[in-house]
Amino acid sequence: MRGPTDGCYITEDNILGPFYKSGAPFDGNLADALDGDLMLIQGTVYGCDCVTPLAGAIVDIWQADSEGAYDNVGFTLRGKIRSE
Repeated sequence: MRGPTDGCYITEDNILGPFYKSGAPFDGNLADALDGDLMLIQGTVYGCDCVTPLAGAIVDIWQADSEGAYDNVGFTLRGKIRSE
């Protein structure tokens, strides 16, 4: 998957999505010992000028399991990472 490459799009900080859950731990490996195919996601968080990489940005990640269900009780397949 690739995002748009025809310009710079500022992401609003209020986009949480329908399955967001606050309090996810900081963890870079969200899929230890789970069924399903692994997916590697990488990218760069840029400042509002769309040029300067932004260090310290928090990216909150959540993913459905191999059955298509989200963990709404715990934090399986949920976590946060901080950009470098």
